[in-house]
Amino acid sequence: RMSVDSVIEVGCNVGFHTVRLAELVGPEGTVLGFEPNPDSFSVLEDNLIVCGLRNRVETRRQAVGNSDGAVRFRALRDEPAGSHIVEQGTESWTARLPGEDIDVELVDIRGVIAGSQRAPDLIKIDVEGNEFAILEGLITGYNKTGQLLRIPKKG
Repeated sequence: RMSVDSVIEVGCNVGFHTVRLAELVGPEGTVLGFEPNPDSFSVLEDNLIVCGLRNRVETRRQAVGNSDGAVRFRALRDEPAGSHIVEQGTESWTARLPGEDIDVELVDIRGVIAGSQRAPDLIKIDVEGNEFAILEGLITGYNKTGQLLRIPKKG
């Protein structure tokens, strides 16, 4: 079994994986979770309380990418797991679905790691199309142990 004490979860949704990750890190471990959708974030918080895991998880209602700033976020009402960042100057591919566009804070994954009390053993990312920006930030950054994070290229 893999020893995991510190996890960063980008895209918690309502907390299905968050609960499992909090159980994985155990009572001495930590999970830092990000979920920008206000409705999903509220359910996430409730689920952590109901499961008795609130003390293991720090939650932030922010989006994560490869820079700091603000982004337009499409928060879907009926399918919150499909909520996503909308690129500037474009219309969301989900514009016809029930939901709203909101402004959310964007934080740089490198800053998240640098500001963590523990270097993460695991980073889980599920962000409906913004994965590349986060991976780009990881590839060009360093974790707290000074190791360059790399993703091997195929071929």
